[in-house]
Amino acid sequence: MTRRSDPLAVHVVVPTTAGPVPILQLRPYPQLAYSTVVTPAYVEDAEVSRAYGLMLQPVGSLGRLLPDMPQGPWVLVLAERLDHGLSWQVPVLCAHVLVARGCRLVPTPGEAQLVVWATGAIALDVAASARAIAIRTEDYAVSRKLDASATLLAPADHGERLILIPPQPRDGNVAATPPPGDMRHVSTVGEVADALDGALRGLSPGNAEAGSEVPHPSMLDHLISRAPGRVAIVAGALMVGSAAALQFGLGPMGHDAVPDAPRLEVAPKPASVLPGALSAAPPPPSLPSVEAAATPDMALSLLRLSGEPKSTCLESFDGRTPYVEETLHAGADGAFSAAGGRSLCGLRLVPAPGWRIRRVTGLEAHELRRSPTGDGGIQIVLAHRRRPDLRVSVALDRAGGGDGLVIAVDVGGDFR
Repeated sequence: MTRRSDPLAVHVVVPTTAGPVPILQLRPYPQLAYSTVVTPAYVEDAEVSRAYGLMLQPVGSLGRLLPDMPQGPWVLVLAERLDHGLSWQVPVLCAHVLVARGCRLVPTPGEAQLVVWATGAIALDVAASARAIAIRTEDYAVSRKLDASATLLAPADHGERLILIPPQPRDGNVAATPPPGDMRHVSTVGEVADALDGALRGLSPGNAEAGSEVPHPSMLDHLISRAPGRVAIVAGALMVGSAAALQFGLGPMGHDAVPDAPRLEVAPKPASVLPGALSAAPPPPSLPSVEAAATPDMALSLLRLSGEPKSTCLESFDGRTPYVEETLHAGADGAFSAAGGRSLCGLRLVPAPGWRIRRVTGLEAHELRRSPTGDGGIQIVLAHRRRPDLRVSVALDRAGGGDGLVIAVDVGGDFR
């Protein structure tokens, strides 16, 4: 199939009775521990994240419908938190299908060639095929949601509107006056996919076939540079024409379509010192006596990670802005405190020479990613869900044996 050279811009919303909530971003992050649903301020909705993760499982609705989509975990960014319910599942399914078809998510309807309004929860019943998975019949307050989306669905000079209505109870009422746009009644996952494919065919004839998928562009997350062992991207063979010929990663929203390109190779980063020079190198300076490293400050360097002023943890996590690092010092009680100040995005723990970190406990339920650093330390990125005040325990061992040390770190709650 021919891949779109210019990806179709789509705007997908989760309708609520208070108004439509746009889906801003959708991207895979293999370095994360689990798939997550967050707001632009990187506040996680734990309940929605759990249900979203189940959809992505191989036996889930998304996992079965799109078995060839990139391996997750995935990050789904919504414009704001959702109050309750599962009617976000059908619009999220739409977003995944459209991205798999090579479309690009955009945050506003004015940028979109297609606006998708869909609501409904996906049944848990086992179906013979992914396409046969049912949309649950419930009172989704469709009429009220359509009224709250009147501005979005109003006639516009640009962009088509696709409205997907789920099964309603017998006394269900869609709307006294149907809104403008292509309204479809859908009762299965397959019907949702067919409606989306039909809309794409109408906008880009020949580029979308019913039931087909545009292969997902090859991607390397820029965060791979922080992954264990560090890696280097060998791309010399791709330098053809100009530097702009090599484009990978993600655009501001959703997936940017990438032209077909040779496969990117991944190789270990070359050593900074050639092996032959090791024997001629002068001996390293002697390390200070580990006996002197008996206090928390002398055994461990602790850095508090936060976002820059007027930026968020998500922007720092994405690499758009650097983390602000603040070195912390142990108090009179021997404990560190990471509470207070700007919102806490994470921690970096670096052992002093002669020490090594054995384990860090107490943050497991609140971690988004934990990765080793090149200096023998650990960097922990926190998920910004509701978090109580926590006391974290850091156990260190002496590299040469002897008594270890356990250090406490107080992490303040986050109730944004």
